[in-house]
Amino acid sequence: MSGSKEVIVVTGASAGIGKAIVQSLAGCGIRLIMACRNMEKSAAVKAILEQDNPGAEIELLNLDLASFASIRQFASTLARKKYSINTLINNAGVLPGRFSLTRDGFETTLGVNYLGLFLLNELLLPLMRPGSLIINTISCSYIIGRLNKDMFIPNPGARFMSIFSYARSKRAILVYSLELAERLSGQGIRVLATDPGIVSTKLIAMKRWFDPLTDALFRPLIKTPGQGADTAVFLTLEAQKPASEYAHLSGLCFKNRKAMRLPAKIRDKKIRKELWDWTTAAIQGR
Repeated sequence: MSGSKEVIVVTGASAGIGKAIVQSLAGCGIRLIMACRNMEKSAAVKAILEQDNPGAEIELLNLDLASFASIRQFASTLARKKYSINTLINNAGVLPGRFSLTRDGFETTLGVNYLGLFLLNELLLPLMRPGSLIINTISCSYIIGRLNKDMFIPNPGARFMSIFSYARSKRAILVYSLELAERLSGQGIRVLATDPGIVSTKLIAMKRWFDPLTDALFRPLIKTPGQGADTAVFLTLEAQKPASEYAHLSGLCFKNRKAMRLPAKIRDKKIRKELWDWTTAAIQGR
């Protein structure tokens, strides 16, 4: 990619873990792309980051993972600017309390958290090179997620339970990450997943009567956004060091800077291929 400029892309960078990631990487010497949906809110965050980090190169671009059109526009913009992606940190995620659909007709949690991530990765791969790194964010809830070929067909009449839909999306991301890592191994592009743990962000607000009780008793015991961002930041920085033991790893999931031991059902090659096939069929022509 002759004449291209290296960038680190962070989705959902205007708040919570994403904001903490950008704050930690602002001095790394590589241009940061804040990929965000709410531009007004994100612009205010960007201004503060630039004020706190003089000389940092930070660019804000619109990205709405609930819209395939927006994802394609975002990828097109990066290509037009001739950016070379050093690291893509897929941090953005949603946990809606009620059933809803994306602009492309998928249940919002699965559509944003997994399908949007899948399409974004596919469109940005041409901007990557050997040594580039993709980091996909999962959640410990993946363990209760269930995958099947019908999950991409929304069912408004079914009882909607947000935590199970969220868990399904995160399990899909984890299984997909292992499959993508294997498919890209010959190109030298690495794929890792990170579990930030339970982090005190707006994402865990359930908009229920017990939220104030949760805030008082539960939030003080869980991670701050900075602590939740730590592993993704650590892996991003270690990837810049050729001599680092982390510089060539792929197909692993990390938590607290350590590789996790994943269940056999997650690593199963048949399940990984099935999910890939279901996903590509679901987004084809959309």
